Amino acid sequence: MAFSPKRVYEMELSHLGELVPRRSDDQRLRVGVLDPPLPALNRFLFTLIGADYGWSHREHWRRKQWESFAASDEITALVGTVGHTPIAYAELEAQTDDSLRILTLGLVPEFIGRGYGGTFLTDVVEYAFSTNPQRLWLTTCDRDHPHALSNYQARGFRIIGEMTGPPNPKAKSFWDWK
Repeated sequence: MAFSPKRVYEMELSHLGELVPRRSDDQRLRVGVLDPPLPALNRFLFTLIGADYGWSHREHWRRKQWESFAASDEITALVGTVGHTPIAYAELEAQTDDSLRILTLGLVPEFIGRGYGGTFLTDVVEYAFSTNPQRLWLTTCDRDHPHALSNYQARGFRIIGEMTGPPNPKAKSFWDWK
């Protein structure tokens, strides 16, 4: 089976004033930095959230790679919880041009459609701009969740570039991981 190329969008916010915040009716949602780093949790949430969207580029990573990634000064992992249950995950990466990139952002599948996505993104953006980047940017594609692009746009992100990229290879199901 051939996979068609994907449409990739680069998006940005230049400052916090461009954010159009969203707040969930569920006041139990909390977002915090994963500190101290816990590579197994980074791997678990990345894999659980990304499996349905072809986030397979880290499947080959071994423990040392996850440890190095999680401990990097350039990486900040954020976890959204409801009660004590992790429901969302994001990774921010400091760039050499003093910008900040959202590498990963998503919800645990069982919590999609409950109104948490816009609120989690709002909290991640607010945290990101508290570190004073020159800008906040990300890439998303038409293989991510069907509401990803519209959620970013609804929060104020604007498209600054579009390109065609290779298709996402099929990722293993979360439950297939060894």
